[in-house]
Amino acid sequence: NTGSNLYTAGLDAVVRVWDVRKPLEPILALQGHSDMITGIDVDSSNDFVASIGMDNQVRVWDVAPFFQAGDENRCVKILSGSVQNFEKLLLRCSWSQDGRKVAAGSADGTACVWDVSSSELLYKLPGHKGPVREVVFHPNQPIIGSCSSDRTILIGEIE
Repeated sequence: NTGSNLYTAGLDAVVRVWDVRKPLEPILALQGHSDMITGIDVDSSNDFVASIGMDNQVRVWDVAPFFQAGDENRCVKILSGSVQNFEKLLLRCSWSQDGRKVAAGSADGTACVWDVSSSELLYKLPGHKGPVREVVFHPNQPIIGSCSSDRTILIGEIE
């Protein structure tokens, strides 16, 4: 990837991929969420995008330029476990550096971590007294950080 793509999402529940050299029309419009998207993240290979929506889903999209299955089949995984509540908060998701895991915040006060290849929820880490808004991976250690509406940041070790 030449780094010329820009990724957007929002109220209309569509992830859009734009070529910044031709900004008039998106090159992809990825539909599948049934409610507003609150966070997106691109993996380190630039071939996959994770999105989290108010529909209680984290979706993994294949955005590689030479995708074989057609644009309507670009959602390759739906990850369950992160939940919204009546507050409808802006929760975020993130990729691990190696592209094997995705993490997301959850309104139930937990940080969720999935194995992308199996879609298995590996960890649902408690500790916060409020909704977890963001979870990030350390770039080269098995550590995650999570921040919450309760005004705390927690650091956790994972395998």
